[in-house]
Amino acid sequence: MCIRDRATFVQVYGGREPEDYLGQAPSGLRFPKVQVTVRADPHDLETAQEVARDAWDALHRVTLAGYLSCRCLQSAPIYLGLNDQQQPRFAINLELVAAV
Repeated sequence: MCIRDRATFVQVYGGREPEDYLGQAPSGLRFPKVQVTVRADPHDLETAQEVARDAWDALHRVTLAGYLSCRCLQSAPIYLGLNDQQQPRFAINLELVAAV
């Protein structure tokens, strides 16, 4: 399987510990963290930056089924530099809130 140079990846992380909701364990609030990484063609920083900004705009405070909130944890995408193939990369970190 070959992944194109221009690509967006999503990785879910554990996030912080759950909180009881109205004192009703095991029901409560969960806070999964997500990282979205954007990659572009080699040496195409402008496209990578544009796609990352568009993704940030689309994700910050978006309404997602099953979640109470979604918010970006930075004010702008984070530039990660070039990878070994000289592809520029940006990351967006998110925190979701879910009631379970």
